[in-house]
Amino acid sequence: EQQMKSNHSSSTISINQQFTKQTLFLPLGPDDFERFQNLYLTLKRFFDFDQVEEWIIVTPSRDSEQFKELMSSLNPLHSSIIKVLEDWEVVPELKPLSTTNWMTQQILKIGIANLVKTSYYFVIDSDILCFKPTKFSDLIINGKAIVNVYDKMVLTRAEWWNSSETVLDMEMTYPSFFGVTPTFLSKDIVLGLQSRIEEVHNISWSTFLLQNVFKYSFTEYTLYAVYAQATENFNKYHIPTGDGVYNTDFSVWYQYQFQNFNFTKIVKNSSNLKGYFVVVQSNTKIAASEVYEKLKEYFSLTKKYKKERKNI
Repeated sequence: EQQMKSNHSSSTISINQQFTKQTLFLPLGPDDFERFQNLYLTLKRFFDFDQVEEWIIVTPSRDSEQFKELMSSLNPLHSSIIKVLEDWEVVPELKPLSTTNWMTQQILKIGIANLVKTSYYFVIDSDILCFKPTKFSDLIINGKAIVNVYDKMVLTRAEWWNSSETVLDMEMTYPSFFGVTPTFLSKDIVLGLQSRIEEVHNISWSTFLLQNVFKYSFTEYTLYAVYAQATENFNKYHIPTGDGVYNTDFSVWYQYQFQNFNFTKIVKNSSNLKGYFVVVQSNTKIAASEVYEKLKEYFSLTKKYKKERKNI
């Protein structure tokens, strides 16, 4: 069988140390728009958009025009860097699908590497909140992006790692593993990951993943971490930290934790807390309106904030 040719080697990657701005990437599902309102409120307050080259937002096809219209009513400085794409524009195989779910969002996070113009892209989801002043220059040090990592023994989804090793025909090289969104991905590593899947399976990477989403329990981040470590590129591109990007202790991973979630206290104590973001996990089914009520205490929303949120 003839393997697919690729412009990216599976094991040799060069690092471009010269960079300034980086890319924000946000995939949205059909139920994410209201959560996006909460995310955007916190980004407006704390995130330095001057260091953003482009903010790429990917929506399901049926929602893209509505979202483009809504985004045009926001802060013009932010709107000027926003590019809204339909999911199939990133991964053409998604065009016949009726929705963008968790599994297809994972594939979008890999596919967007073909479109970003910067050396890294920072992946965010609609269920995160920024709680302190944040710049990309705080998170990329000497050309390396900070990421959260965890001990393998605390992971409850070992099948994710095992499946990723199987898909890539590679093995992890040390027991320290990648976190979840929000996180940085290296464009070079992701392009190498795509090529590795094609080398192993002799079909396009996106076709293989879409055809095998139920056969293998991979995630975008386990695939990324397995590939980066197996090719000895992880530490060339990343600085592993405990809670360097998002704070796990003050995030909401289970519904019962939400009653003690206090955004005001988190912000007021932010100088003493690790990380820049917290997660209010969407799979807890906590309504975006409930999260918004938690934000109101801190923001003491002005008419401007209320108007912007209403118009999103």
